[in-house]
Amino acid sequence: MKILSRIFNRLASYAEKAAEDRHFALKLFFLALLLRIIFTLIHTKFYLYGDMLGYNEAALSLLQDHQFRVKGVISASRPPIYPYFLMMVYYLFGQNLLMARLMQAVTGALTSVIVFKTGETMFDRRTGALAGIFYAGYTASWALGDMLLSENLFTLLMLISVYLMIKIAAASSPAGNYFSSTGGGDFPHPEAVIQENSPAISPWIIFWAGIFAGLAALTRTSFTPFIPFVLISIIVLKFKSPKIVSRFALMTLIFLMTVLPWMLRNYYTHGVFTMNPKSGSDFYLYNHSGLRYIINNYEDTSLIIEQEGWKWSEVEKGRVGSQLAVEWIKTHPLLFIAKGCRMMMNIWGFDRDYLWWYIAGTYGRDPVWLSALLAGLTNFAFIIIAPLAVAGFFISKPLKDNLLIPTLMIACLHLVSFAVYGFSRHRFPFVALIIVWAAYAILHWKTVTETLSLKKPSWRKTGIIFGCIFLLLSWGLEILLDAGSLIGMKFVFSGF
Repeated sequence: MKILSRIFNRLASYAEKAAEDRHFALKLFFLALLLRIIFTLIHTKFYLYGDMLGYNEAALSLLQDHQFRVKGVISASRPPIYPYFLMMVYYLFGQNLLMARLMQAVTGALTSVIVFKTGETMFDRRTGALAGIFYAGYTASWALGDMLLSENLFTLLMLISVYLMIKIAAASSPAGNYFSSTGGGDFPHPEAVIQENSPAISPWIIFWAGIFAGLAALTRTSFTPFIPFVLISIIVLKFKSPKIVSRFALMTLIFLMTVLPWMLRNYYTHGVFTMNPKSGSDFYLYNHSGLRYIINNYEDTSLIIEQEGWKWSEVEKGRVGSQLAVEWIKTHPLLFIAKGCRMMMNIWGFDRDYLWWYIAGTYGRDPVWLSALLAGLTNFAFIIIAPLAVAGFFISKPLKDNLLIPTLMIACLHLVSFAVYGFSRHRFPFVALIIVWAAYAILHWKTVTETLSLKKPSWRKTGIIFGCIFLLLSWGLEILLDAGSLIGMKFVFSGF
């Protein structure tokens, strides 16, 4: 503990100096950009694989004939924003995959700056500065940002919307900057008490919060339920504040107007008024298997093989999948709960997705030493961040003002993952928020240690202890399953 305290004290001193630097945001951007460019240039050769092929095809079809095609047919299952992003890169530089990856290094660097601003708004400038530095150096963000996948762009758009929503919530409270003034402590700063009325919020903040939330949902349609969830939660938690409820209702309306054109397009091309006609098949994916499949994170593909489900249209996949999943849940409620708990463990698992792309040959073949280095780099960081974030979350006031929206986002992530499915790839965009709580824990490490040393029962102490135990169990299970696969214990089902 003493060693940790010394390290964290030094980090706190550094964060203090960084917070005082007027040009910190600009320096942070260039630091994050440099790190990502270096990572990208390790491999100049790049081969498309899996989902990347679909995004690439959609971008090329948009560029060539202004149609949105995947696997040769007009598609509605791939949301449009990321293919349009790739299309613009290809339009400017040709089909240059290296330039596309470098452009994503720019979006990753911008995200680091937004993490800084979000942390500043959630807590204070010191926390934001430290969180921004952490995200700039978060190796998994370098790695997944180097793949032609939507997560990198989605993280930026989603985080901007969250930042603006925090502004809405903060400006609507009697002491809008309470946490900025106090750092989430028990006693408010005198200046916060003096503020009898929060400053009026610009309508443009509400407008852009809805727009960026819509763009995020049009980048990853799984984000769509997050905004209604936020609105319903605000209505329940803030029903005595009609001003804040009305502002979030307006933001939700703008969000719906933003996604409406895509839904109308899907109705015109596929006959279904939806964000993604294939979402039912995602619902079915892990909601139909036995316990062994659930434990090992595999889906039972026997029905798909028997009925040649790969020949079905996107609409048919969604319709049949949702029907089968609902029927399975009704008849197997305990298995559904077991699957949901397993997905909770996935959400907090290792940063493994980049390694799967890497092993699949995205870069070709590398020397053993480079493979080992990249495997360590892209997994080690989260092992440190996760327990710190758990501690930071429980010593803060997660349902108060500036922290309410980030807390609702993390809660909705877990609910969606429980009901459908979730892996570290789906968690990746929300690590930007998790890192803020980790930075807060470091800057308030004394509070963490005092909380853990309390002799009296405390929900904060219980939360930290059980949270860390859950992390250890989740990681232990992943190691056990991987080890079993490696030594031939037949953890991998025969379909592979």
